Amino acid sequence: MTTIQWLGRGRGIEKEIRALEEAKKSALEYRGKIDEERCQKKKDIKEYVQPQEEINEKYMELLDRRIAELVAVKIQIIRAVTKIEDATLRAILSARYVNLKTWEEIALDTNYCCKQVRRLHKKALNALEDVLECPVDRVI
Repeated sequence: MTTIQWLGRGRGIEKEIRALEEAKKSALEYRGKIDEERCQKKKDIKEYVQPQEEINEKYMELLDRRIAELVAVKIQIIRAVTKIEDATLRAILSARYVNLKTWEEIALDTNYCCKQVRRLHKKALNALEDVLECPVDRVI
């Protein structure tokens, strides 16, 4: 896996986390409908509601577990980027792969033109490659 592929996971991870959070929101809304249904019918519908609640709980646990896995990978990326000595290079990689900013947004944030941001990005990738090949914690 190349350095850019390794980093690129950050962009995909954030999108997947957002999708999973949306799925959790839908599951919570569904749980609310089950509770509402239980209150409206006023008769014992445990045979239907209880299995649905158990399924929903397992589904929520699965979503939470996957989100935790993705966050762990994102933490790896952040830790690696923070080991780069140059603050500008760290900022560019963080903006691009953690905060999902476009080249234009990064250029505005850093007061560089897009062309210079891309040059610095290449330099940042080389610095990250060095960090990944020799993962020694830097002294602050």
